[in-house]
Amino acid sequence: MRTRAELIFYTPMETYTKQPISIVDQMEMLKNRGLLFDDEQAAVECLKIISYFRLANYWKPMESDKVNHVFKPKSKFENVVTLYNFDKELRTLIFSAIQSIEIALRTKVIQIVSSNCGAFWFADKSLFSNTTIFSKCLSNIEEELQRSKEDFLIEHFAKYDNPPYPPAWKTLEVSSFGTLSKLYCNLADNNLKKQIAREFGLPQHLYLESWIKSLSVLRNCIAHHARQGLMW
Repeated sequence: MRTRAELIFYTPMETYTKQPISIVDQMEMLKNRGLLFDDEQAAVECLKIISYFRLANYWKPMESDKVNHVFKPKSKFENVVTLYNFDKELRTLIFSAIQSIEIALRTKVIQIVSSNCGAFWFADKSLFSNTTIFSKCLSNIEEELQRSKEDFLIEHFAKYDNPPYPPAWKTLEVSSFGTLSKLYCNLADNNLKKQIAREFGLPQHLYLESWIKSLSVLRNCIAHHARQGLMW
């Protein structure tokens, strides 16, 4: 039985009853809402390879009524596709740039921290400021190692079983950028972090921490095809 407070704020949910419709019917619905088509056959071919709901986020700025999805005058399907293609090319450029930064950061973190703290530093709790973040990173690393099919890891585990992890130069090659950035930011030794930051021409580690946190979020947006954060 619901409490009085729950009854006041409870909003009844509806049952979803919409059924799939053909591409031709999708186009007819868009036309009824005011979207124009220069070449309907080309639009059909486009919707065969780019789904309706993938494109839907790109025509939202063209809607005057976002509840009933009514388009502004002179809104055109071809402009939606142009915006989609622009976003796809922009993602490719940004992702490529982030990947270069990620590889450089990964290399420098592995080289510098391993030289100062040993081969298994990422598993040494005493080297990190926040034990909760450390534990989460180590858990992520364990999952990433289990998922990986890299030959160099398969060969390592076939030969060694102690310590339980491969050395940093193997393990951190398969860790995510998010895990790598958290490991760096959570290092307790600021001198180590400063040494890595100087490799990128930065005067202090706080700049690098800020940048890689932002890049990690941006990379995830691109990887999961988030649109709003990149477009408007």
